[in-house]
Amino acid sequence: MMWIVSILFIAPVVHSYVLYPLSLRLLAALRNNGSKSGGDLAAGHRPKLSLLIAARNEAAVLPGKFQSIVDSNYPLTDLEVLIGSDASTDATAALVGEWQERFPSFRLIEFSERQGKSAILNALAQEARHDWLVCTDANVLHDPNCFDELVLEAQRQGADAVGAEIRYMEHAAAPVSSDEDRFLRFENRLKRNESKCWEAVMGLEGSCYLIRKSSMPALPVSAVVDDFYVGMSVLLAGGKVLWNQNALAFEEVSRSEAEEYRRKVRISKGNFQNLKWFLSRVLSRGGPAAYAFISHKVFRWLTPVFLLGSTVASSVELLRSDVPSAILLSLGSAVLLLFLPLARRLPLLRSLRHWLLMNIALLHGLILHIRNKGGYVWEPTNRNQQSI
Repeated sequence: MMWIVSILFIAPVVHSYVLYPLSLRLLAALRNNGSKSGGDLAAGHRPKLSLLIAARNEAAVLPGKFQSIVDSNYPLTDLEVLIGSDASTDATAALVGEWQERFPSFRLIEFSERQGKSAILNALAQEARHDWLVCTDANVLHDPNCFDELVLEAQRQGADAVGAEIRYMEHAAAPVSSDEDRFLRFENRLKRNESKCWEAVMGLEGSCYLIRKSSMPALPVSAVVDDFYVGMSVLLAGGKVLWNQNALAFEEVSRSEAEEYRRKVRISKGNFQNLKWFLSRVLSRGGPAAYAFISHKVFRWLTPVFLLGSTVASSVELLRSDVPSAILLSLGSAVLLLFLPLARRLPLLRSLRHWLLMNIALLHGLILHIRNKGGYVWEPTNRNQQSI
């Protein structure tokens, strides 16, 4: 009986990580309506864009960010760049001022007291003069065609929001870097197929996405994972949330396992915020978006709970058998193996270790969310991290 219980706990995990991606890939291939590269925006059809950048002590990365905007194929005369400085204590304000002297379309909005990223984005959206917004992070660089591709996808498909495809830059050969890169590629494929099949991408990347100003929701100031809140709000309002794999943006991959773990714990807290805010609303609406939400997000967020349940059920069954000690010892040894130095050098063990740490971070975040601990004030991760 307990073996059946254990299998029932594992089934949602297998569905989320294996069955759902495979079935979605097959369905997307049958539909064959993916994003198309190329095409030019006619002058009369190129909307003006307001770029929103929330910045907290980002002086180290803003010059590269600004240069990638200036180097874009999208005419600078059609861009408004709003930088919200969240009580920065470095040279962020002075640096923006220097760029503003050269490019009047750049505009700084300073906040003397900490607001948090969501509050900054709310304020910038109110200040934006144009009907289309591009929300983008300070450390993200853009392919020259990125903005064109986002707009083309919105125009072709009548979308309300379009996510850019994020790629990691070249990085040192730190194990966590290659693990993160592998998982990002898996996520990108999944979101491309959700766009093709459902027109309902589960999770825009806050690094860079396009959205109609009229579709931009007012974010709760406590929201940690603001990009997911935005995308789900658009879907619940009846809009389309798409993905364009040809709209490329680039950011640096994490090189510190400790830093990456802290980031995942923070995101986990935000995930469970969104679960509380959206689960009942999405289920009551039903349809493909609800199926995608449960398959891609809810089952994944609850994976550590499912794993714990399966482990307990299996342990109870093993304790009733004749060889519980040997089997339990073997399972414990297998888990410990993932944390030995050898696991960092063997690709399969490294991937298993990365997945296990991700789920430990999810569980950590869930506990903090339940206890309402840790705070929700946004703090950017360390930029230009050094390899461990």
